[in-house]
Amino acid sequence: MDDAIANGTKALAFHVRGMETDGDTIPGPHSLEEIVIDPEFADELDGVSFALVPLVRDLGSTTRINVSLDLGLLKAIDDEARSRGQTRSAFIASAVRRELVE
Repeated sequence: MDDAIANGTKALAFHVRGMETDGDTIPGPHSLEEIVIDPEFADELDGVSFALVPLVRDLGSTTRINVSLDLGLLKAIDDEARSRGQTRSAFIASAVRRELVE
């Protein structure tokens, strides 16, 4: 299930990027209750399981921010990022993306 949600997050971001490229309007999120009562989806709901999938959009630019962290946590982040060949920022961004999916 975790893999399905992670893949769903990537697929949703890819789909929205395609819609934007095509000039389509991106609809807002719907609650589970709205989906269940929507007649447009009635024929597709039998035996369906639901999972909330966040829309995490890469907007193509980075922004410098100021974040306060415990010095021990910062050292652990830097050590792990270095061992993976990543920058601190890249490591934090990938960790946050994983956390948002959960």
